[in-house]
Amino acid sequence: MKHGVNTTDAQRRWSSTAHSIANAFDLDALWLIRVSEAGRLLASLATSHAAPAAPIPDAIRAFVNAEKIGPLIIRERLTRSGSYALADLIEAAVQIDGLLIVGGKKIGFGYAAMLRSPGTEVTIRDAMKVITSTLDPNQIDDNPPGYRTKEVPLKYSNDSNRELTIAVHVSEVQFKAQQKSLLTSIAWVSGIAGLLAFLLGALIARRISAPVQMLADATRQIAKGSRDLELPEGRNDEIGELVSAFKDMTSQLGESERRLRRVERVAAWQEIARELAHEIKNPLTSIQMSIENVRRVRGRHDERFEEVFEESTRTVMDEVQRLKGLVTEFSEFARLPKPNPEPTQLNDVVHQAVVLYRDNSEGVVLVENLDDSLVEQALDPERMTQVIQNLIKNAIQSTTVVDRPGRVEVTTESSGDGFVQLIIKDNGCGIAKDDIDTERIFVPYFTNKSGGTGLGLAVVHRIVAGRQQFNKPQPNLILFHHSYL
Repeated sequence: MKHGVNTTDAQRRWSSTAHSIANAFDLDALWLIRVSEAGRLLASLATSHAAPAAPIPDAIRAFVNAEKIGPLIIRERLTRSGSYALADLIEAAVQIDGLLIVGGKKIGFGYAAMLRSPGTEVTIRDAMKVITSTLDPNQIDDNPPGYRTKEVPLKYSNDSNRELTIAVHVSEVQFKAQQKSLLTSIAWVSGIAGLLAFLLGALIARRISAPVQMLADATRQIAKGSRDLELPEGRNDEIGELVSAFKDMTSQLGESERRLRRVERVAAWQEIARELAHEIKNPLTSIQMSIENVRRVRGRHDERFEEVFEESTRTVMDEVQRLKGLVTEFSEFARLPKPNPEPTQLNDVVHQAVVLYRDNSEGVVLVENLDDSLVEQALDPERMTQVIQNLIKNAIQSTTVVDRPGRVEVTTESSGDGFVQLIIKDNGCGIAKDDIDTERIFVPYFTNKSGGTGLGLAVVHRIVAGRQQFNKPQPNLILFHHSYL
């Protein structure tokens, strides 16, 4: 008796649970079925729509242990006002810990309304007739006007000859609105994605191009002669390896240049020594020949001895003066004192040099074109005087070998970029193009004149090789820049 009471109570609880679930989910049918571990139906625990002893439909067995199965159309007996009637239901199931829960919704207007969403209507029909529809009765059709229709066929699980069709009608207005909304969303997403891609690309490009640009700038600095470049390190990628290799190359280049300069200095002094020996040899030969001539005449007791003695001693004195000048110019070239710049008006220095040569210009006209707007410069007045005198002297000498009145113009002007310009122009014979291109005119002892030591422009070049810029000369024009303070 006690056991029977407990069984009845359990049945009531299962029945109450079934009805609660059915009401909560607005289901017309619900089965609570116990399933064995082997996947076999054991017994119906409760239903919400049939008598407790109602047999389990065979179609429900398809739900047992099914990993994936869609809703099934099952015909069951539903209680209605105390009696039962056959009805078609859309049923689905879930299995939890040996309990199979099968719920169904009667195929009718309520089910069609449940499937409907804003902007859509639903029609359910079989092969014979329309079962129900949320459309206006006057619009019910296979393809109602103003709608786009999509049909989904469903087979009866317990009657393979019957088929149910659920047609979903989407309003054209709603469809176009959704289509427009979708296209707008796609456009926004595409735009944002494009912007993000652009920003990301710019960031990546900057990360790559910045070091490359830095290396390009460093290359230009190296081309200008700079070797003390500080390049950042720390990257462990190909750019970092490139920066490291570039620094090694710069270091090796600097060391190679230092070795080359040492070799060039030695070669230059060897060449200077050779040229100096050649320049000294010529006057020494003249001196030697003069002395030998005097001795020879004296030994013969020649009556022309006084005349020969006077001529030979004059030659010796001339050659000694020539040697003295040679040694003096070489000393100035080899041991130029350290510049001592001070605020100096370039026009004053130019004017003094022009005045010095104006009375000793061998008929050459000297013209000054001085810019009165020039401000004082940081110059070494002694060195600058030496530069201007050498240049004017060269210009005068070049005009004396041509068959026309000589003219030398000395001009100062501001270039407007932080420099003043000193321009010396003559109408003389000029400089050979090859000598200009190879810059041989700045090599010590190089000259294309019959007289002179060839040290004038070499001295000028050494003096202006610092802050000043000495432009490559033109045949009859020397252009010289000096920076402002």
